[in-house]
Amino acid sequence: MAWNNKGVALNKLGKSDDALKAFDKVLENNPHNLSMVWAIKGNILVKLNKSDEALKAYDKAIKIDLQYSDAWDGKGEALVKLGKSDEAMKAYDKVIEIDAHDSHALKGKRNFI
Repeated sequence: MAWNNKGVALNKLGKSDDALKAFDKVLENNPHNLSMVWAIKGNILVKLNKSDEALKAYDKAIKIDLQYSDAWDGKGEALVKLGKSDEAMKAYDKVIEIDAHDSHALKGKRNFI
């Protein structure tokens, strides 16, 4: 828990690289049941313009929890940044399927129209 909290704090301070290291420590201890940590790691990687790496993190989060809409939403954003609009639409559709009221996914989808 301490490494997770440290990662969150470092990310809020704008120390993304250090935050990633803290989240890696969390994942070393339990890489299979922490979909939220994988998604947070993906969010940081997107912010660092490392969308290919972010996709891998989001996919790990989704593999753990297929209904984790934040991971699908982040995946959509990473795909947009990579110019993969068709795949991004599918990710946003999945978010909307999970949570029809997710305004971020609806906004992301509207950007394609």
